[in-house]
Amino acid sequence: MSVVTNVILTFGIGEKDIYTGNWYEHPIVMDVLNGWLAEKPIRKHRGFHEVDQHVGGEKAFETPIYAAAFNHFDLEEFLDYVEHMPWVEPECVQVMYQCQDEETFTVVFPCVKGSRA
Repeated sequence: MSVVTNVILTFGIGEKDIYTGNWYEHPIVMDVLNGWLAEKPIRKHRGFHEVDQHVGGEKAFETPIYAAAFNHFDLEEFLDYVEHMPWVEPECVQVMYQCQDEETFTVVFPCVKGSRA
């Protein structure tokens, strides 16, 4: 039986600029995070995908947005890992998650003390 957790991750544009020098390139922090996820034995997935290029409107979205859906996901372990990653702008990291059968997303700032319940 599936137990799906939908996860959206956003962070400041400085993460792209500092690591690649080019806004249009994939930030190294996402390679690190997806590499960590790929090592987990319970999951066979492709990790997070960038979705900010797929929004509507007449302008480009000006913040990185990554999304993924996971089965039997250890959310606390994930949030702990994200909290301790080497972010350039840790205060800008946001995780939105929606667990199985929930109607809304919960928003947390995993790198900001006291933001997780």
